[in-house]
Amino acid sequence: MGPRAFLQATGKAVRDVDRKHLLAFAGSLAYYYFLSLIPFLILLASGLAYIPIPHLFDQVLLWMSYFIPPDSMALVRKVFADLMATRNSGFLSFGIIGTIWTASGASAAMIEALNVAYEVKEGRPFWHTRLLAIGLTFILAALGAIVLAAMILGPELGARLAHRVGLDPLFLETWSYFRWILAICTSILAVEVIYHLAPNVEQRKFLRTLPGAVVAVISWVAASFGLGFYLGHFGQLSKSYGTLGAVAALLLWFYVSSAAILIGAEVNAALLKAARDQLPVKQVPETKAEPPLRLAG
Repeated sequence: MGPRAFLQATGKAVRDVDRKHLLAFAGSLAYYYFLSLIPFLILLASGLAYIPIPHLFDQVLLWMSYFIPPDSMALVRKVFADLMATRNSGFLSFGIIGTIWTASGASAAMIEALNVAYEVKEGRPFWHTRLLAIGLTFILAALGAIVLAAMILGPELGARLAHRVGLDPLFLETWSYFRWILAICTSILAVEVIYHLAPNVEQRKFLRTLPGAVVAVISWVAASFGLGFYLGHFGQLSKSYGTLGAVAALLLWFYVSSAAILIGAEVNAALLKAARDQLPVKQVPETKAEPPLRLAG
């Protein structure tokens, strides 16, 4: 498929986002992600307590501040600091269970939203979709840990490697860029896993949904920086709503993040339909109805 067909499919995807009410699903996903935040912070704080790296807490907050809006980051920083100050071994178990439960609910909502994007019905049993949601949660958590390790532990690992092997300072500069490339590629892989496994559509090739994953990650990064810039300079919600402003900003960030993922899914759905419509006319009789997408399983 050429660039022109890709742009046409992307334009159709943007129009179909409104027709299929995918932004309403983005609001539902934002709610689930917000519920997952506190258990996730408990899990993260409990895990960081066992990693003997100086200033690790500050490095984690610095990396999170790149994407989370300033007002919301102040709230996250306060909650995170309180959790780090109150170290309890029981917190780790609660964080794991709470994160899995709430995040799997978000994954289940994502499965439903992607089925709407592809315009297919969910024909898989409930236990199948629930196990799939939990499996997606574990996979995404593992990929998220890789991104976090690359961004947080990357500088120290690069410095140790350069010292042990005897590499010049140019390696450290290159390593800094490599960390960001690894984080972006891992993020694309995480979205690609969602697109490949979640919808009730047969996906024979893993990379077939790569265009939508790239669109989703680019949209998410752009929306995160754009939202952070706007809230930091023009729309400081904390001045109008106090503490609730931080919560509202965080929900808004979850909303635009969910919308980016659903827009990427709609791009893949449009590309799949466009590829199907490019079949030779002689192979499709005029009286025959449009063939449906093949369901998974």
